[in-house]
Amino acid sequence: MSAGAGMPGATVTLGGLGAATAFTNSTGNYTFRGLANGDYAVSVTKPTYSCLPKKSSQTINGASLANVNFTATPSSTGL
Repeated sequence: MSAGAGMPGATVTLGGLGAATAFTNSTGNYTFRGLANGDYAVSVTKPTYSCLPKKSSQTINGASLANVNFTATPSSTGL
């Protein structure tokens, strides 16, 4: 799963059947482990960035889910 190439330090939140939080690594990748089959919502946030989609609904079947990607663009700092 990726929050976008080169976007380290983004917070990825998992909700729905289970709740968890992960942080993206230096290449924008993140991992949630040990999830039961079911419906989840994945969202990503990073200060001063606008992330789309706001939330992605996903269904896990067979304990595998890949390619949940987000696009992030810098927000205006107002300076």
